[in-house]
Amino acid sequence: MSVKELKAISDIGITLGYTGDELKQFVNDEKMTIDREREKEIKKQREMEENEKQRKFELEKLKIKSETKQKEMEAKQKEMELNAQTEKEKADALTKQIEMEIEKEQEGQHPLTGQRAPPISGGT
Repeated sequence: MSVKELKAISDIGITLGYTGDELKQFVNDEKMTIDREREKEIKKQREMEENEKQRKFELEKLKIKSETKQKEMEAKQKEMELNAQTEKEKADALTKQIEMEIEKEQEGQHPLTGQRAPPISGGT
């Protein structure tokens, strides 16, 4: 507490009619009251700062969680697209294989060996 503040408190005490030990006690009590109020203000300010830090931390945590979820969703989407493409390629390959077997059958070739079947003779 500054000298100026102590002088002001002392002047107030004198104005209220305190003298001697009563004035010392008044000044002492007022000084303690002011110190307690300052401590409360400091404590309140620290709590506000801590709450702000906590709020920023929680916001950052939510942001990271959101980004992680977004990346997981994107990865899952890519996986689904890849699986769909793979399934399409498999279906296309199977379709092509079936078409080739049909062509071979129409040409008279065995579907597995690719050899022409002997002509059917009219029986003698």
